[in-house]
Amino acid sequence: MENGISSKRNIDAGFSGSKKNTAVRTGPLNLSVKMTLIIFVIYSATLRQSFGQAYQFRRGVDLGISLSGAAVQGGMQYLMFRDRNKPVPAAGREIQLGPDRWFHYHWRSQPARISDMLMAVQFAFPLIATNLNVKDRNWMNCAMVCSESLLWTVNLTQGVKLLKLRSRPFVYGPNTPNHMMSGIDARYSFLSGHSSTSFCLATAFSLAMKQMNIPAQRRTILSATAFIGAGSIAALRVVAGKHYPTDVLAGMVLGCGVALLNHHIHVRH
Repeated sequence: MENGISSKRNIDAGFSGSKKNTAVRTGPLNLSVKMTLIIFVIYSATLRQSFGQAYQFRRGVDLGISLSGAAVQGGMQYLMFRDRNKPVPAAGREIQLGPDRWFHYHWRSQPARISDMLMAVQFAFPLIATNLNVKDRNWMNCAMVCSESLLWTVNLTQGVKLLKLRSRPFVYGPNTPNHMMSGIDARYSFLSGHSSTSFCLATAFSLAMKQMNIPAQRRTILSATAFIGAGSIAALRVVAGKHYPTDVLAGMVLGCGVALLNHHIHVRH
């Protein structure tokens, strides 16, 4: 009997170890994807005369946005993965303000998975909606501005997460798996990265469509679809127990704000 219990413990330990190793291995993969995006932005920013007239590129401004974004992203990734093997400190009861008190938070895996799938769709939607017309110089011009907005939204989101270190709601739930309670991700609740990036994409895409002279009726339908998708992602993060309402509200404001700011930096006055 004792041998059976010992074997089970070994299996459980191996399972937990594989979870941790998987999480560690995904770090370089995520970093490589983001750095590919950064290199793409830097490359395009140096070729400002080769693109259409939807937005105005200025070499100094865009190289500054891209290079500073690359440097900050590298620093954020280093800080996040440097402490990946350290135990998460015991979480105290978080102060809940306003809408945070409206919900009872429990870990729900299904809404979390759905929000991840919708996030993938949110990234692909602008490409599909504009028919991936990469031969159109205006399309490439707008894609560069959207990429810059997304880059800095990710940077600022990660920066706030590292500064705030707010425990996720599921930490206090009774049905949360042990490997999630002890994972480093349990401390990155504020603010919601899914919400900030999805609303950044929706805002940047809506503004870019106007610059691309897409007909108003079609633009309205596509913009509404993008924002409904972003809102659904934000709501599912709360239902899943991954975020408080204030986390997703802050993410919405950040994502929309960065997209609007970068639009005004590049728009032709």
